[in-house]
Amino acid sequence: MTTSPSIFQNDLARYSVATLNGIQLSEGFYWEAVRPLLDQYFPGLAHAAALLGNGSEVLGYDDTTSTDHHWGPRVQLFLRPGDYDTSAAQLHAMLAERLPKRFGGYPTNFSEPDQRDHGVQRLQEIEEGPVNHRVEVLTPAAFVWQQLNFDLAQPLQLLDWLTFPEQKLLTITAGAVFHDAVGLIDIRRLFAYYPEDIWLYLLA
Repeated sequence: MTTSPSIFQNDLARYSVATLNGIQLSEGFYWEAVRPLLDQYFPGLAHAAALLGNGSEVLGYDDTTSTDHHWGPRVQLFLRPGDYDTSAAQLHAMLAERLPKRFGGYPTNFSEPDQRDHGVQRLQEIEEGPVNHRVEVLTPAAFVWQQLNFDLAQPLQLLDWLTFPEQKLLTITAGAVFHDAVGLIDIRRLFAYYPEDIWLYLLA
């Protein structure tokens, strides 16, 4: 499945910084900056592009205050396991060298994780050299394991639902998918809502 660029298609100039929320910024960053590089250097690479996981912008709660914690031009690229093994490192390095230094009025370069502040990365201007970008390259299974400690290779059982914190389920079901050629949307549907028995149990 491919979601066509909506507000972003060679028209970024008409969107002021003040009107961009995090999901819109991520969508534009993918279509305008990341996707052309994928098409040029990794043509035909099956992938999904999304903004999922942690962050106020994933839930639609981002504001001017939240822009100091990880917020900025970022996106996740999901690859199939075989493609991840052969291409992830090269893809990450290519983007570090080829991405623009700024996008949508913001730097694309992030600081190193601040170990005094839970590993937070902040936008950091640079004039030259590779970009320390936040285009995260991973597999759908790795992402689900990271968030829920659940192996997608196993059948999803009722008891598994009792181990999933609600806020972690949101990291998978909230946000937005901009392009999907690896089945990411189907995986999100698996966790869209509790089975009826679990729902009744939680109500009780």
